[in-house]
Amino acid sequence: MSLGFGDGVPFPDEAIKNYGKIRDENNVNIRWEKGDILLVDNLAVQHARRPGKPTRIILASLCK
Repeated sequence: MSLGFGDGVPFPDEAIKNYGKIRDENNVNIRWEKGDILLVDNLAVQHARRPGKPTRIILASLCK
């Protein structure tokens, strides 16, 4: 997989390394409890899921 700009030019390696460092320094783990709800502003944060228990249900509502 190659990461790059919209015109096909690849991102500089240094930029990818810096991104990884900043991401790792600023991530937050959330301890979920039954019934919890999380609202995420996709314009303000980056989000992902780490490996965990395999059984889960995701209900999502997306708006613009």
